[in-house]
Amino acid sequence: MGMYIELDRQGEVPLYQQIRNFLKEQILGGSLPPGSRLPSTRSLARRLGVARITVQEAYDELISEGLLTAHVGRGTFVLGPDGRSPAPSSPPEPPWEVSPSRLSTRAILRDMLRMAASRDILSFAAGVPAPEFFPVEGLRRAINRVLRREGVSALQYDVPEGLLLLRQAISRHLSEMGIAAAPEAILNTSGTQQAIDLVARTLVEPGDAVVLESPTYIGAIDVFEARGAKILAVPVDAEGMRVEALKPLLVRYRPRLIYTIPTFHNPSGSSMSLERRRQLLALAREYAVPILEDDAYSELYYRESPPPPLRALDTSGHVIYLGGFSKTLFAGLRFGYMVVPEGLRERLTYAKQTADLHTSSLIQWAVLEFIRREGIHTHLRRIRAACLARRDAMARSMEVHFPPGVQWALPQGGLYFWVRLPREVTAFEVFFQGLARGVAVAPGPAFFPDRSGEEYIRLNFSLHPPERIEEGIRKLGETVGFLLERARRARLRRQRVPAALL
Repeated sequence: MGMYIELDRQGEVPLYQQIRNFLKEQILGGSLPPGSRLPSTRSLARRLGVARITVQEAYDELISEGLLTAHVGRGTFVLGPDGRSPAPSSPPEPPWEVSPSRLSTRAILRDMLRMAASRDILSFAAGVPAPEFFPVEGLRRAINRVLRREGVSALQYDVPEGLLLLRQAISRHLSEMGIAAAPEAILNTSGTQQAIDLVARTLVEPGDAVVLESPTYIGAIDVFEARGAKILAVPVDAEGMRVEALKPLLVRYRPRLIYTIPTFHNPSGSSMSLERRRQLLALAREYAVPILEDDAYSELYYRESPPPPLRALDTSGHVIYLGGFSKTLFAGLRFGYMVVPEGLRERLTYAKQTADLHTSSLIQWAVLEFIRREGIHTHLRRIRAACLARRDAMARSMEVHFPPGVQWALPQGGLYFWVRLPREVTAFEVFFQGLARGVAVAPGPAFFPDRSGEEYIRLNFSLHPPERIEEGIRKLGETVGFLLERARRARLRRQRVPAALL
């Protein structure tokens, strides 16, 4: 169907509301009769020159109002007055063109990465360190030495477990963190994202229950949703996962897995207390449920080192430990590793072999050479100092530019501020209005399995130098102030309506 929507990109009304208002007017006016199929979110977004999630949000509101319905494999249709969707008069769109009826974490992740790469947007959205932190010259030297010394052997196939010399080096590195892991217990992966996927494919069948923190890393939500798991959400507070809320879920649902980010949690920045870590391990033993510990951020601490990893405290072999260097060395190399309990090693190795045979040999050799010769500890001290300065710069800027009612806690490690908005403002209003002002945030609902969290946004403080942080936070402060003022005016207008008209 042809559709022309004129958008006011400088106006006060968010773009998704403009799209929603136009479609609602067309539906109620009869221009879009019952049974009409709307364009896919992808195609309409392309026509309008907006982000796909902008169209998705408009569709979701109309679905919640009972004006639209979405069917996987068929499309999105206008409902009739009886709440039914007449049979479509044209063939359904291919299934890959059909959008889900609720907000897609996959779409949000793609949009965040796209915005982070755009020179037109000052982005606090992406979950990566600043590119200037990457030790490019050190990596170049490491690769040159490897190619001179190893020659073509560094470009050959390897075993699925990964380069033995690198696994030995990782074993030594982990021992400094209190983790005893023999090289044969380590499985090298193409990033921790692949590690999560391998564990999900090995342990979780469609319909199985899996425990996730709420909020949590959106890539984990993505993996377990794609696997067809039943997600059980446990809330997070300043001391990490609220373990007291976990036991009833273990009793009732007998989940196959607990996924947790106990140290400098993404997105909240909190760290699980030592007491809760021990309680969590005790529950895992009692109910025989494995824990998948994602430890991407523990080496990015700014004052005191965090509590020991769960794996270091585990005496019963229930913890699968995930580590890597994406947040500290090279995000784009996509190298990670797992420490795997003995009973799972063969199955996870086979899953790795099935997925991609093995992680890139050259990347493994380069990481090994960098660890050996360039000095990972020197680099970690440098990146911690730089991130600390940027964290403090963002905290100062928020104190100056954010209006009253905006709340946050000072993170002691990791990369993020988890910001709570005033109740009159939603994350997606800040998201859309912020884009109009040239600044991007990560909206809170992306991090909640049930897509709640509209009162939160996540800000990556490591991506920009202090002067750019000041500029971006000033724009965000103006955005939140604008939305608060708009909400105040709307409230006053409602109050002026005579009671007889209500």
